Amino acid sequence: MVIRLYTDLKKGQRKYLNELSFGCEQENHVVNKMECNDTSCFVHGTLKLRGQVLTGKVVSAKAKNTVIVERPTMKYIKKYKRYARTSSRIPAHNPPCINAKEGDFVKIAECRKISRTKAWSVSEIIKRKEQTK
Repeated sequence: MVIRLYTDLKKGQRKYLNELSFGCEQENHVVNKMECNDTSCFVHGTLKLRGQVLTGKVVSAKAKNTVIVERPTMKYIKKYKRYARTSSRIPAHNPPCINAKEGDFVKIAECRKISRTKAWSVSEIIKRKEQTK
């Protein structure tokens, strides 16, 4: 499914922003209505998302515009005929308009290299962390 996002400039004029073609539904794709001046944002900037789409849990959001997404996996060890739990930690770009926090379940999509370690971007938040009182 291809989704085209637009923004209104003046009455009757529209500016083409970006094209999402990684399979998310428009109803599920919620972007905050705050001002986003990030050039590495896939909605408001020039970044194109392509390739794989993965899900995982945000375990760290300490760096600016970066989150660490952890994906648990099961690895089969043939010698012992057992499975071992492993996990991969993927640094992903966190645009200010999405603003994923620690504990959120997110969908990340592959993009070009943004920095030395980041080649993924958070495309949507699947489930927010429950607030405990």
